[in-house]
Amino acid sequence: MTALLERLVSIIAPHHCINCGIENNILCSACAYDAFSPMPSLCVFCEKPTIDWQVCANCRKTTSLRSVWVAAEYDGAVAELLKLYKFERVKAAHAPLASALDALMPHTEPGELIIPLPTAPNRIRQRGYDQTVLVAKELANLRGLKLAMPLARAQQTRQVGADRRQRQEQAKLAYSLPKPEAVKGKKIWLVDDICTTSASLGEAAKLIKNAGAAEVNAVVVAWQRLV
Repeated sequence: MTALLERLVSIIAPHHCINCGIENNILCSACAYDAFSPMPSLCVFCEKPTIDWQVCANCRKTTSLRSVWVAAEYDGAVAELLKLYKFERVKAAHAPLASALDALMPHTEPGELIIPLPTAPNRIRQRGYDQTVLVAKELANLRGLKLAMPLARAQQTRQVGADRRQRQEQAKLAYSLPKPEAVKGKKIWLVDDICTTSASLGEAAKLIKNAGAAEVNAVVVAWQRLV
């Protein structure tokens, strides 16, 4: 019923591109190309230039992540699209966001897993959907990979407004891994919408790697740098 209702709404009141206004797409392909223009590859922990978004050798000593791929800076049309998606219930935004991640990611092989970082349950109830799961599910479909959800949210804490130290402390308690057998021996792609310190990705990666994953990478829509 929900899918049918959304279809009817899209016919009666179709989306317009948030950038150019063209009808029937929340972000048209031309504007998406400009919004998600390639960024220089670097280590998201220290911002040192690296190849293929790898975590640098020094930062790798303190994280289980091998690489964190970033589609765009949190700015302009990308920031507007994410705000609409997360706070205005513009569910259709998940499609262009997933397409941007698909265009960004390197070659993948069958058997690799797409795993979304779980959103706090109270936020899911407020907006009616888990925004990260929708993007991850669409990305998995585009890539022909399996979507897995072995992670669980262990606390409700939001990181909005928190400084770097607070985010790192919150992230340590944010997730649990009730289904560790799902990741054993697998190459993992974590999916998130916005990263700042990458603390949440790092803690989730640690749980997954300790459970026996072969490799843990991440792909995120936007990077919001802390000032």
